[in-house]
Amino acid sequence: MDIVQIEHYKWWGIGLALALVNSDPDVAGVETLDSVAAVDRLLRAHGATDIQISDEDLPHLRRIRPYLLRAVRDPSPDHAAPLLNHVAAEAGATPRLTNHDGLPWHIDFHTPASTAWRHIAAEAAAALMGFLIARGPDRIRLCAAHDCHRYYADTTKNNSMRYCPDRGCANRERVRRHRQRNG
Repeated sequence: MDIVQIEHYKWWGIGLALALVNSDPDVAGVETLDSVAAVDRLLRAHGATDIQISDEDLPHLRRIRPYLLRAVRDPSPDHAAPLLNHVAAEAGATPRLTNHDGLPWHIDFHTPASTAWRHIAAEAAAALMGFLIARGPDRIRLCAAHDCHRYYADTTKNNSMRYCPDRGCANRERVRRHRQRNG
């Protein structure tokens, strides 16, 4: 039996969860989940091409997003657990062993007939829960770049990541420091 690596599937969910968090106006500065197309772009950026978003999903995603943000801002288990448990309960998260859509066996946390927002919320909450337990709360951080306010998951073996992995923040900071030193 082919079984997908749990780490791979967990990384998909944590990326999606943090993309939701980073879309919050308190982080992004503006509302970035302003349309079905915006949510669709966010999902596609994380390889979730099979989730169909509707206008009814938008207010629900915006409603659960602050819970995820508060859990990421203070990821200590005593603080994050009730917030993530709330999102999982709202979404009706139910672990299931599955091999849908030709994928190898893996655990899904949404029910097959769930609405898009419930699908996204269930997977995001479960991924954050799993990440906090497996890697620890100190692995979810705010980017150290002076011009970035996004959260990311440190996936390095030695816990050394300081910048967003996919936005060029480390390079921008190196250039900025070089220019400051060399006038």
